[in-house]
Amino acid sequence: MSKSARTAFALLLVLTLRTRAATATCFGPPGDCDGDGVPDAVDDCPGVEDPDQADADGDGIGDSCFVQTMLGGSAVTNGYYDFLVTAEKTVTFKDKQDFSPTVFGDVCAPKIHSDCGFATTMVGSAPKGTAIAFSTGRGCLSPGYVNVIITGGGRATHADVPGYDSIDTTGTHPRVADCRATVAAAHAASARLAGLTPVHSYGNVTVGPGQQVTLDAHGGHIVDVQSITLLAGTLESFYGGTLVFDNDPGTDIVVNVHGQLSIGQNAEIAFTFGGLHVLNALGRTPTVTTAKFAYLEPAILAPSRTVRLTGDYFGDDFTLIPAVWARTVYMSGMIDVGDE
Repeated sequence: MSKSARTAFALLLVLTLRTRAATATCFGPPGDCDGDGVPDAVDDCPGVEDPDQADADGDGIGDSCFVQTMLGGSAVTNGYYDFLVTAEKTVTFKDKQDFSPTVFGDVCAPKIHSDCGFATTMVGSAPKGTAIAFSTGRGCLSPGYVNVIITGGGRATHADVPGYDSIDTTGTHPRVADCRATVAAAHAASARLAGLTPVHSYGNVTVGPGQQVTLDAHGGHIVDVQSITLLAGTLESFYGGTLVFDNDPGTDIVVNVHGQLSIGQNAEIAFTFGGLHVLNALGRTPTVTTAKFAYLEPAILAPSRTVRLTGDYFGDDFTLIPAVWARTVYMSGMIDVGDE
């Protein structure tokens, strides 16, 4: 994509976001949805407070809302992910050694199987058949808990297993449409991000146990990496590999990963400065994997891949990740998604 085409596309996205800001839940005065003192009509981040209007690469999208703008209002609103776990096909919660995955927000997929899982809301968008299936598994300390159960018209089987406040299987609940829109937005965003010119490009990045590698991510939003492999911790070195992206303050970073994305036990991906950072895993293969006690500051955007998140329990260490979009998501053991 040429620079002029990219800029035009970015401006179109910002205009779209400004339109959404006019109808979104705002915390600022009329005409300034995010309350940063910059009118929505000229704000480069109308849904995220950024009074300095920083735009390092001059693409018309503010540094503070690059990911929000690229993912679109159906996936991110006012700097927060709408659904924390989204899959095009299925999401599976699996109990492991008496501990289960916990999503501190909403889950979205046509079909969801929850074996002792926890979530705020589960939206199984399938219009027929079994949309959400609950089971207690073997050795569950708790059958799990879901505040709200929603389907696209399909069944919610064994819904008496978890505690819940409400259930809607009519297929008319607005969260069903939100769920389907988020799946579509994830595919579109991944393709858009893959087409942008990176400010830095790297080959196959492998980080050994107890080692740290820092990659330059200054000067823009897109970093290109062929593959990322963070090796697991060992008896000699408890910590796995640590990969740090050294970014500019207040700048969202998207890392386009073309091949393997494998995060070993006690391994970590971090950024010098916070933001809505994303690992954009391109293509259909290989499977994205995280091992127990892994810590990820970025969300995983892998709409055409399978993502397998593995957790366990050891002291206060869990597998931590802010959000994930994938073709299929499989979570087992103690995993915290979206726990701030």
